[in-house]
Amino acid sequence: MQPHPAQDELLSAYLDGELEEGERRLVEARLESDPAARALLAELRGASAALRSL
Repeated sequence: MQPHPAQDELLSAYLDGELEEGERRLVEARLESDPAARALLAELRGASAALRSL
């Protein structure tokens, strides 16, 4: 997967629970079909957990 900042921002907002229903559905559809997006979401979750532990 090539970097796509706008979509990556959507993943971050998804993780933070900041998306509207329609955007959330789009992100979930992407996650179902894109292993790289799932991997990036896992990385974002790890970074978020690390920051919370500080």
